[in-house]
Amino acid sequence: MKRNHLLFVVIFLSLFLSGCEQAYRWSSFFTSSETETESAEPSEPFFEQQRSDENAADETTLSETASLRESSEENALPETFSLEDSLSASMAGEVSPSEPETSPSLPAEPSGEVTPPPLETPVAEEHVYTPGPSLFNSLTSPESHSLTPAGTPSVSSPQLGTDTGYITLIDDIEVPAEEAGVLVEFGVKEGSSVKKGDLLAKIDDDQVRMAVRVADAKLKSAQRQASNDVNIRYARAASQVAYAEILQAQEANEKTPNTVPQSEVRRYLLAHKQAELQIEQATHEFTVAKYAVDVQQAELEAAQLGLDKRKIDAPVDGTVVERFKNVGEWVKPGDPLLRLIRMDVVRVKFLLDAKTMPVSQVRGRTVQVTVPILPGKTFSGKVTFISPLIESGTRYQVWAEIPNQQENGYWMLQPGMQVLPQIQ
Repeated sequence: MKRNHLLFVVIFLSLFLSGCEQAYRWSSFFTSSETETESAEPSEPFFEQQRSDENAADETTLSETASLRESSEENALPETFSLEDSLSASMAGEVSPSEPETSPSLPAEPSGEVTPPPLETPVAEEHVYTPGPSLFNSLTSPESHSLTPAGTPSVSSPQLGTDTGYITLIDDIEVPAEEAGVLVEFGVKEGSSVKKGDLLAKIDDDQVRMAVRVADAKLKSAQRQASNDVNIRYARAASQVAYAEILQAQEANEKTPNTVPQSEVRRYLLAHKQAELQIEQATHEFTVAKYAVDVQQAELEAAQLGLDKRKIDAPVDGTVVERFKNVGEWVKPGDPLLRLIRMDVVRVKFLLDAKTMPVSQVRGRTVQVTVPILPGKTFSGKVTFISPLIESGTRYQVWAEIPNQQENGYWMLQPGMQVLPQIQ
């Protein structure tokens, strides 16, 4: 019974290997046919040589099969115990008599001639198939199903950790022109260090300076007019005279009736009323003159502002790194004239893990920074901003402002440098 099972396994393996050989030949045939798109038509002797080689290979296979069969028959198998009997006995569970306990050392090939499929076109390259476990391993290996092309390097995206940060600028300003005109002066160049309020450039201001002079003169005239109260004093005096005439007429009529006609008395009353109205008018004009002073003062300040806008001053302490215009060019409001950066204080940005460093423990803390390219140098600063957004899973961004230092006239901390921050 054991011998029948072993023989059945040997026959099954032989059939499987024969099928793999046929499949490999078909695969080689189709692969060669697709790659040879412009191959020339072979001659008839080539086909004959190909067929003779295949017949020789088949004869070799048949001879090996016959020798294996003979060696199997020599192992005490009865003559009437054929291949079909072995298969039927193995499936029906029969036990053959005088069954030896030893199994054949080599697998036996099934009877019958194995004929390869006919080839319509010649195969330019002969493929040699070697049966064995390598074919099965190559088909079932996990590497054979990988979608990554061979030779492709693995690329990992850089990611800031709790020990890595980089330096950025706090102030990076493109200083613009605020008024239109011709650029007549440029007092700085690339690399110049300036202080806040220093003159950087100047636009033609001749016309504006004349406008300032006119506004100043109008202001002085308004101030003189506002200080003039002559009309008020005259109106008061006229009112007093009119009132005295009324009293005089009333006394004359009391002594002698109808000394002063009633029509004359009415004119005295009208003159007194007119004098009172003149007082009100003069007072009103005096008040308006004071408002005129304020108007002229505003016009002068506006003219002076236009003059100041033609002088471009440094908005912060910093260094000029680029000029966009030259002397003699026409500029419009908003045109950038130069780029100014602040270097005395820089910003360090880095990420912290919320699991190991909660936000409540970071706010207001001191940050110590080391720079790999500046060995032995340390810089300290304060945390100024903590982002409310969580990035990269559980990480959040932190900003710290670090005072910069100079060495031999150059700033040590430069924008873009990689640093190693540490919360103190």
